[in-house]
Amino acid sequence: MTADRALAYVQIVRPVNGLMQAFAVAIGFLVVEHTIIASSSLALGVITAVFTTGASMVANDYWDRNVDAINVPTRPIPSGQITPRQAVIFTIILSLAGLIAAFATNIACFGIALISLGIALV
Repeated sequence: MTADRALAYVQIVRPVNGLMQAFAVAIGFLVVEHTIIASSSLALGVITAVFTTGASMVANDYWDRNVDAINVPTRPIPSGQITPRQAVIFTIILSLAGLIAAFATNIACFGIALISLGIALV
């Protein structure tokens, strides 16, 4: 994989959005646990948030690829850096990683992540 292609994969997940979600999880953890000391629950929550957010960003770019070809032709899919098929595969990988982390947290987290992804990916 070339550096340009790797950069396209980073760009398509919109890492700033993932960082905002990670921050939201940390704040939620602080409110509930009254501490921010690292734990497996916090780590799994952050992983779940970052990967499911990334999956929804890639899916959004996939669904908007025709509009982006006109309005933002430099985005990874319209520019050809990532094919639509690669975007779908990447969405699946990110979704599965997020769902596995959610399941490892607890069944409620898994259910919420599954519903949220279902809404985001349609």
